[in-house]
Amino acid sequence: APAVQDSESGPVTLILDKRGMSGIETLEPFLERAARGEVIIFPDIRFSGVYHLESLAGIIGPDMVRYNIASNFPAYTRPEEQRQYLLWAWERNSVVWGRPLVTMAVSDIQGILNTLQQVSRPKMDSVRVQARGSAHLALAAVFAAILDERISELDIDLCDARYDAYRYWHEAPDELPVLPMILRYGDVPQWLGAISDRNVVVRHLEASTEEINWLRRFFEADANAKGLCIE
Repeated sequence: APAVQDSESGPVTLILDKRGMSGIETLEPFLERAARGEVIIFPDIRFSGVYHLESLAGIIGPDMVRYNIASNFPAYTRPEEQRQYLLWAWERNSVVWGRPLVTMAVSDIQGILNTLQQVSRPKMDSVRVQARGSAHLALAAVFAAILDERISELDIDLCDARYDAYRYWHEAPDELPVLPMILRYGDVPQWLGAISDRNVVVRHLEASTEEINWLRRFFEADANAKGLCIE
């Protein structure tokens, strides 16, 4: 996770993009912010950047298929076939192994913050997370903020995805990968309510008028009505 510039006092911003750092059109705005002392990080968390599953399709080498657990890989020789298999396999792993992609991304985000706190001295009480181009990265940012009070601000794009309109992830990889039993506890709007004490900009939120009004009341009840911006 290369930082543009280190700092002993500046705030931290994590830029999450499904293409990783290659998805940033220009570094100029970030360089300007880094020059003011901000710590900018472009991490390739699971599964984005170099770990983006669609990007791995077609480049999996013979070493991968030496193990019995991957013995069916030789049947998928064309890149488009490998892509479909990888997306489907990891969604299945979310249920079989209890390793949902969203929660693995949360672990990566927390690992980055923990490491940064150990090796540097930035302002870890005001971490900002920006997520673009992938609903699963956006939801990972929400869950990371729920678990980690160091994250004070989110700017996320949910790409109009929600779980009560779920489609198989291998059919819609920019939407939400499976998260077993999540609807027992709430959908995307309800999880946003769990961070009503933070500053949240949310883009392309698929929600009814009733849900949006409920969410706004949640932020108002936390004396943070201005902390929610829906675009």
